[in-house]
Amino acid sequence: MNSKPLPTHLLILRFSALGDVAMTAPVVRAYAAAYPKILFTMVSSPLPAPLFQGISNLRFEAVNTNAYKGLGGTIRLFRRLRKLQPDLLLDLHQVLRTHILRVLFRLGGLSVFAVHKGRRQKRRLTRAKRKCLHPLPSMISRYEAVFVQAGFAPLHIDRAPLVGTIPIPKPPENSRRRVGIAPFAKHPSKFWPLEKTEELVRRLSLSGHYELFLLGSRQEADILSNWAGRYADTRCIADVHNFAQELNIIGSFDLLVSMDSANMHLASFKGVPVVSIWGGTHPYAGFYGWRQDPQQAVQSDLTCRPCSVFGNKSCRQGSLDCLQSISVDTVFWKIERNFAP
Repeated sequence: MNSKPLPTHLLILRFSALGDVAMTAPVVRAYAAAYPKILFTMVSSPLPAPLFQGISNLRFEAVNTNAYKGLGGTIRLFRRLRKLQPDLLLDLHQVLRTHILRVLFRLGGLSVFAVHKGRRQKRRLTRAKRKCLHPLPSMISRYEAVFVQAGFAPLHIDRAPLVGTIPIPKPPENSRRRVGIAPFAKHPSKFWPLEKTEELVRRLSLSGHYELFLLGSRQEADILSNWAGRYADTRCIADVHNFAQELNIIGSFDLLVSMDSANMHLASFKGVPVVSIWGGTHPYAGFYGWRQDPQQAVQSDLTCRPCSVFGNKSCRQGSLDCLQSISVDTVFWKIERNFAP
């Protein structure tokens, strides 16, 4: 039994990319809901704000980190956050900026706790030789461990029912399944060749069973708009809606097809099953979609995988065989099986 006194105002730090912040949302929301008398303040970049709405004691502090660069900027950010008067700090990011913030808050008498990322385990998983190829703790469980260390009760958030085990209800007669397709990712080692994704879109369109929605950024909208113009029942929603609107659209899907990307985590947050395609990265690193069925991951069984935790390293073979070897048939039938009677 943890006897640590609980705070009245908890400050939580998690900057970084949208997908990374999206993985913290289930944990932060679950603890805010479980402790309604405690004020939770999530500190992050502005974009993820909709992920933390709808809970009365959970507020969002948007920080543009570009305005707080370097040591001087971090000190100014500390002074800003100190004005919020927290009595406990949780660092769910664990980078240089948040390390400095932890030191400053600790010097001011605040209790601070930080996530353990398991960097050594991840290096063993991704090294070229003598890989330790086994599942590492999920980031969801690592985030929850920080709350437990701080005195909160374990909620076992990572043990929630898998999305893939919940039957997808049949649509009304003559209606099509709503399937989102998000073909892009931040790094080349994380997305399937575009010609294969286009062929998948063509086959799904020709089947007549699906209403397809193509997701991407402003820079990718031209490619996706071109596909939408060529294939029936296909719409491009890239650079059309704001983030909150796009999140609601994702929540209306029967299924999402994505790479190891932010869209996988956004669909997981909305309880939407995901067929995910993996290249240089691997679900074993702990970044698989929350509550997603492991059988929905599409990946090749190559001994060089994984070569990177985040996909930001070049292919050691120079060929990206891990992605080239995944066939359109494999992904198409993985999608079809989700809707089999």
